[in-house]
Amino acid sequence: MAAGAATFDQLLARAAADREQGNLTLAIDALQAAQALAVGDGQRRQSASALGQALLQARRLEQADAVLHSAYTMTQGGERARVALALGNLAQLRKQSEAARQAYAEAQRLAAGDTGLALSAALNLARLDAPAARQASLAALRARLDQAALPPAQHATLLVNLAQLAAQSGELALAYGSLVLAREQAPPQSRLQAEALDAMAQLYEDQRQPDAALLLTQQAQALADGLPPAAVADLQVALAWRLARISQARGQLAAALAFYQQAADLLERLRPDVPIELDDGRSSFRALFEPVYLGLADVLLQAAAAPGQFAGQSAAQSSDYLRRARDAAELIRQSELQDYLGDRCATDSVKGGSPTVIPVGTAVLYPLMFADRTELLFETADGITRHTSPATGEQVRAAAVSLAHALRNGSSHYASAARQLYDWLLRPIDAAATAAGIDTLVVAADGALRLVPIGALHDGSRFAIERYAISTVTGLSMTNTSVPPSGGKASLVAGAATFGGAVDKLLQTSPGRALAAGVARNLALDSAGKGRMLRAPVFDASGGDANLVARVREALALPGVGREVDAVGALLPGTSLLDERFSVAAFSQAASSGQYQIVHVASHGVFGGSAGASFVLAYDDLLTLDKLQTLLSGEQFRRHPIELLTLSACETAEGNDRAPLGIAGAAMKARAKSVLGTLWPVDDEAAVLVMRHFYRELAQARGGKSQALRQAQLALMRSPEFAHPLFWAPFSLIGNWL
Repeated sequence: MAAGAATFDQLLARAAADREQGNLTLAIDALQAAQALAVGDGQRRQSASALGQALLQARRLEQADAVLHSAYTMTQGGERARVALALGNLAQLRKQSEAARQAYAEAQRLAAGDTGLALSAALNLARLDAPAARQASLAALRARLDQAALPPAQHATLLVNLAQLAAQSGELALAYGSLVLAREQAPPQSRLQAEALDAMAQLYEDQRQPDAALLLTQQAQALADGLPPAAVADLQVALAWRLARISQARGQLAAALAFYQQAADLLERLRPDVPIELDDGRSSFRALFEPVYLGLADVLLQAAAAPGQFAGQSAAQSSDYLRRARDAAELIRQSELQDYLGDRCATDSVKGGSPTVIPVGTAVLYPLMFADRTELLFETADGITRHTSPATGEQVRAAAVSLAHALRNGSSHYASAARQLYDWLLRPIDAAATAAGIDTLVVAADGALRLVPIGALHDGSRFAIERYAISTVTGLSMTNTSVPPSGGKASLVAGAATFGGAVDKLLQTSPGRALAAGVARNLALDSAGKGRMLRAPVFDASGGDANLVARVREALALPGVGREVDAVGALLPGTSLLDERFSVAAFSQAASSGQYQIVHVASHGVFGGSAGASFVLAYDDLLTLDKLQTLLSGEQFRRHPIELLTLSACETAEGNDRAPLGIAGAAMKARAKSVLGTLWPVDDEAAVLVMRHFYRELAQARGGKSQALRQAQLALMRSPEFAHPLFWAPFSLIGNWL
């Protein structure tokens, strides 16, 4: 028994040390082992409480919820107060403000004898206050802190937290005074001392006092350099990043590049343990990964243009700077897709071991949008060149949103934005593309540019699709560029022209209700080429309609899907499932029973701002991205990845520039090398014609997937009935274009 107790204590001590150093995975492993060895109520309470808080820190929210609620039922008094505080943090991360408020209030009540814990709960309650009320809450908290008899380290920790919240609320005097006192209270040569210096440096930087910010940051960095690296790695990222920003603002490019590279290298090492969402609710991608990598790319591009500013370096090294800038752009796109899917490991091994290959005749374009310009990295088999557009990032984003809205609504007023974006994004590379004999353009777009079909950009005389076969990639580092195997292309074709139980499931979700309302609005083009409403919404998807399910089922009907399934099935050998036969169970059974190079799904679907808001409708249920991954997880798909996943009739949420990531995410979840989807709802007849032409071209193997799609789109464009980009432009090929 004594040996068991000692082992339990050792595991808890090890977990505490791992958490202190940021090694959350190791801490959780140790705590799970301790929980398995726990003997008696005391050890069970102790291990459950510690494990729940470690899971919460790692943002494993579902697991944390179960463990923390279990710990709550086992504990009393101060122990329960700590668990209640963690439950409040969990609710806040889930945007459940009222539940968080109740949990923090409970923690404050239970912690009556623990002043530090009660003040922590009060500080978290202040975070939930409206801005107008927060000033009084923070002032009252500072007064309580001044009167509290707390250990110096705990006192300093609370002061730093209060100062950061005060700074966010614009209470600069309160923030500064709290940090001065925190530095006095914090143990010397400690992480806490470095955190106080870092927070004070941020105050000065925000107030445009770079000299003071620089001095404090250097002091914090010198202090952190003397501490165990694992314990301060996240802090070192923030410090190096600030030094990079200050150096860049002063025109010290060599120093800025060194500091940006240091921050990026540290961030890459920390990536597995950086939560998708930070403690204050911000996306870690938006707050950390994107600005660090974009700043690195910016300085690298400046270095490529002015190598003389770097001692001992020559103009011949410009190409190396461009490659490194391309790599930074890849890191931005990897991080955002991981953020979208809610999984830091989502992009691991997605290439299937294939080397990155850019064939002759193909170019990859990376648009990088900055505050003062837009950079275009143009990569071919011969290397990378850089082209600069004077348009600011904000101008490009505004034009992209305008064009996307005009196209998806069938407006005739799209030409101006289509030409403007062509001038900014494609005209600067036209000469280089002609000289290199480029006929296939692969665009690694991000942000609002993902909303725009690049083929619909116009040079004044023709659309871009008339010059290039165009596809997109989230990033080449996440694209399997291997050449498809020769031979037949066995297919699994599933479609729903009508819907059964899926409608009931659909109306239980917010994205589903939005989809149901949206499909009740059908846009078409009249003879004058202007968009018009064929019929108004036929139901109120918010409820109150006794025949709601029946009316939604009628509105969701896709009459053309039957013909689409027949047309695709006639061109490609394999298995076809239509309507009732397209149940989740039947789809799963069919997927597990054969090796398919092509999986084609013709049904409603929507891709929203996160993986959780994205799904496809089978006849009887919703196919979420996670469920799609489960259904296509058989050994045959691991050995022989799907060459193409087609999601016909799906759409991305209007105006949400992250929504197209759902199409790429679907391919990743399905282990597909590429995916063909649509950016907005497609006319039934147009979809049938495009798919028939696309698969006919693909079966004849005359140029790969992107060339096959181009020919299908051109055929539709040349039809007077479907000449408007509303009909042919939304089809988007993402991933392997070969």
